[in-house]
Amino acid sequence: MLRNNDKHGVDIHKSKSIKDFVLCHPFLLLFIIAAIVHIFLPLNWGDDKVFSVSTAVPFSQFMQGKARPLTDGLTFVFSRYNILWRISNPFILVLMAKTLTELVPAENKKLSALLFCTLPLYPTMAMVDAGFIATNINYLWPITFALVNLLIFQKTYSEGFRLYYIFALPLLLYALNMEMMTVVLSFAFLFGISVMLTKKKFHLFALMQALLSVGSAVAAYTRNLSGDNSRMVREIARYFPEFESLTLFNKLELGFSSTFYGMTMRGTWAAIGFIAFTAFLAVTVFVSKKGVVQKVIAVFPCASAIVFTTLSLTSVRYNSLFLLLTGKSKNTQFYLFEPIPDIFFIAIAICVLATVAFLLENKLEILKAYLILGVGLGSRMIMGFSPTVWASGYRTFAVFFITIVIVIVMIADKH
Repeated sequence: MLRNNDKHGVDIHKSKSIKDFVLCHPFLLLFIIAAIVHIFLPLNWGDDKVFSVSTAVPFSQFMQGKARPLTDGLTFVFSRYNILWRISNPFILVLMAKTLTELVPAENKKLSALLFCTLPLYPTMAMVDAGFIATNINYLWPITFALVNLLIFQKTYSEGFRLYYIFALPLLLYALNMEMMTVVLSFAFLFGISVMLTKKKFHLFALMQALLSVGSAVAAYTRNLSGDNSRMVREIARYFPEFESLTLFNKLELGFSSTFYGMTMRGTWAAIGFIAFTAFLAVTVFVSKKGVVQKVIAVFPCASAIVFTTLSLTSVRYNSLFLLLTGKSKNTQFYLFEPIPDIFFIAIAICVLATVAFLLENKLEILKAYLILGVGLGSRMIMGFSPTVWASGYRTFAVFFITIVIVIVMIADKH
């Protein structure tokens, strides 16, 4: 009897069983792969190296004047005993993937789980320009713990309060050590409470989550923008001497322009991620057989990012068109508002939003996607309120790219 083989001699049933295993056990595969990779990750560069040197001083002395005591304290411990980080970080990766799968409803749950096990690896493990331990402790962990609390908030609304939800509050406090997360969670929880009130499903625990987030946001604003703490004074003097003279509009514009400049005109991991996202949107539009105008709109962001990111990596970047669109060429030592680059960035943003609308079509889904992308964009724009807006690197795009991943899953689930 002939075996059930394809023309290449591969057992079809065996191929299907492997595919089924991957789709049915993505979290297990993620943990196994992450655990193996973490054994070999180099931990002696960037802030990891700085923290490893800092562990020579007593812990109490190291923590004096720290604006982020929880994240800095944990980074201190893991830098001294990095084997603990190598063991624990894969669990956090799986927790993030699992939480995202639960948080974002999808018709094809197996595909959704697989995408959430692979796509978030880019912003959480590739965008580590400050060292693996430091970046993950300061970004991956707060983002994950924030997602856990958002999931609990969602469950509180749909299923009611459970006493064990209280155990998520320490995770929320840890997440709020990350300044941009205070803004993200404040917006998310306040918006969620407004929905609760319209549906007459208000819960005290949800209010507690919101108050902690808003209170932390106010504290972070006071601490980081008052200019009266040693860290702020040091960072202004080192990175952005003109920072204190910026107006509210200047800081908002700086947050917006630096975000889109980093994704479309600067050869970094942020640009690679944005190109991948916009390429996905463009390909999906073409596969969906949309109209010519829709295809042009879908291609514009990706094509622009590819062209100008490439120009930024070559001597051609000094041509007149590139200088016109990049304005001040992003001198990080002073601020100068120029509208032409912002108009270009706004055009890219409008095309991205229009393409998302083409692909989702359902008005409620479009609104959700816009809110998610808006929160992500806001999380990066908040860097305009920091003198390290340029110095912090592309890791500051981590939250934004997690929201992009969510939108990709929403679109992939519909096509």
